[in-house]
Amino acid sequence: MVVRLSRIGCLALSVMMFESTMVAYHQPAIAEVLTDSVGKKLQQAQQALNAHQYERAQMLVRSAMATSGRTDYDIYTILQMQSAVATASGNLRDTLVANNQLLNFKLTSPQKKIDILLAESTMAYRAKDYAQAVQSIKKYFAAGGHHPYMQTLLVQSYLLQKDYRNTLREQQLQIDQEKKAGQIPAESQFQVLATCFQALKNRNGLIGAYTQLVTYYPKAEYWQQLIYLQLDRNKIPAGLEFDKYFLLYQTGLLKTAADYMEAAEVAVQTDLPSFAETLIANGYQKGILGQGPESTRQKRLSTFVTQKAQKMKDQWRNVDLSNTEKYNGDVLVQAGLNLVFAGQSDKGLALMGQGQKQGVKDPNLALLRLGLAYFIAGKRDQAARELQKISGNTVLAQMARLWRLVIIQKK
Repeated sequence: MVVRLSRIGCLALSVMMFESTMVAYHQPAIAEVLTDSVGKKLQQAQQALNAHQYERAQMLVRSAMATSGRTDYDIYTILQMQSAVATASGNLRDTLVANNQLLNFKLTSPQKKIDILLAESTMAYRAKDYAQAVQSIKKYFAAGGHHPYMQTLLVQSYLLQKDYRNTLREQQLQIDQEKKAGQIPAESQFQVLATCFQALKNRNGLIGAYTQLVTYYPKAEYWQQLIYLQLDRNKIPAGLEFDKYFLLYQTGLLKTAADYMEAAEVAVQTDLPSFAETLIANGYQKGILGQGPESTRQKRLSTFVTQKAQKMKDQWRNVDLSNTEKYNGDVLVQAGLNLVFAGQSDKGLALMGQGQKQGVKDPNLALLRLGLAYFIAGKRDQAARELQKISGNTVLAQMARLWRLVIIQKK
């Protein structure tokens, strides 16, 4: 008489869970012939397993393994049941022992080895044995496994051990592979990079991580971190305060009435009343200004800014570009930027170009302002080209790099 087992529950309870993703792997039906004595015992072991009687199931598996006259297929099936019982009982050590025997057995197919290692890896991860999870996942990949979530599991297993260097290596590998495949990596992957660089006190790496975050996921909190890292407040020259506030405005980081008032005052002090006028109008439109005990002061500033902006427009709107020798280049660049903010892009850009020709005190600052003017005028490609000309690692160069990122997001 022969006994046929309809199903062995090996790997059936193995589940991979990560970030709300669940994938279950089930042992396919087995219909090979077992010897009578082994088959009966394994049938009883399966019944015990289904009833969650794990000790009885283990006893029956041991009894089957002790049976004389076993065939290779008997041993192979016993080892599968042994692994299934250990996995179902939640005993990681027993599972590892059983799996190791099964992995080294001659009848275990390459795909079966991959399935076993996947189940083993996820079991170790769920048991919070992250060092074992790492070992099993590496074996899984070496065996030819390629499920994408296993790379995520590997990253998390390193991270939860606070092994930041290996976490960085594996996470960057995953990001690079997904980019190469034309995919946008998950936001959490860049967050992992930031976490590791922060823990390792690697400022340049942290800047790189937040640069990628604002490139793919341009949230205000990521911009805030990146701007803070790139532009140390105590190192920003007074001449770049306006550029900083304009950057904060474009990235949604001006939140309060005090932010708007300070930014407008800096714009006026920089002799850019047209931006101050735009800024204050935006503050009133959003309901940030015009409320509370400071509303009277805000109204006074608004009136002053409007008058100053109008005076500037009256002064420069009809200037003869062929007769600008009486002005120095910096004045022309500033006046041109004001006109661009006021909506007179063509005239403003022409004035700025004339100013550069006549010579300016800081050519890089003039390039930065010209890049901003092109950006305001909606000429993003030209803006990026002007900003690309600014090199080095000065605060101004860092500002230009941040603005290039803004331009990418606004396209």
